Amino acid sequence: MSRTRPEPRFENGLFVPAIPVPDTRHLSEFKRRHSIMLIPKVINNPLETFIEDHYTMNVLQYKLIGGGFTVINTPDLIKHCFVDNRGNYRFSAIRQSMLRSILGDGILTQEGEAWKHARRAMSPLFTPKNVKSFAETMRVTTLREMPELFERHEESGGTLKIAPLMSALTYLVLSDTLFSGDIKAQKSQVLQDVSTALTYAGRPDPL
Repeated sequence: MSRTRPEPRFENGLFVPAIPVPDTRHLSEFKRRHSIMLIPKVINNPLETFIEDHYTMNVLQYKLIGGGFTVINTPDLIKHCFVDNRGNYRFSAIRQSMLRSILGDGILTQEGEAWKHARRAMSPLFTPKNVKSFAETMRVTTLREMPELFERHEESGGTLKIAPLMSALTYLVLSDTLFSGDIKAQKSQVLQDVSTALTYAGRPDPL
């Protein structure tokens, strides 16, 4: 499946990354051999298997490597499925197996009544008043921590790897917003554990 990827460039002094362009063929044109050719992309990044139909059709249903998939793209359909009738839908077994190995039975993996209970328990954290205070804390934490994070990276030399910087900043923001800074001292070990977990759990074995 051929895809064009515009070359990265600098524009007005700013770096513009390469952007994958969806395959222009339609779903009806794909044969079994095309599905087999997509296996490496499924392993590397499932989004690379998307074609224009994934983005332009209101509803798209298809089979890939023996599994059935449905993609919905309109607000009304999303509300119908995930708000008005969420009890009719369940997470896939593969998705649950991947996330539960990292998150256990947290709110992102729970369903049904267990999810409702967890959602109600967390609701007070996300009132408009609290969210507004989070925004200010995020701003203060970012302005305070980013110079030091970049300085540490520059001392190590090499190409700027933004993922570790953003992971560290995210952890520090969580520490300041939800834990009043109490878990900041554990940052190094936790970030290492998260990196290890994502390295292995983020690349599912299709077999």
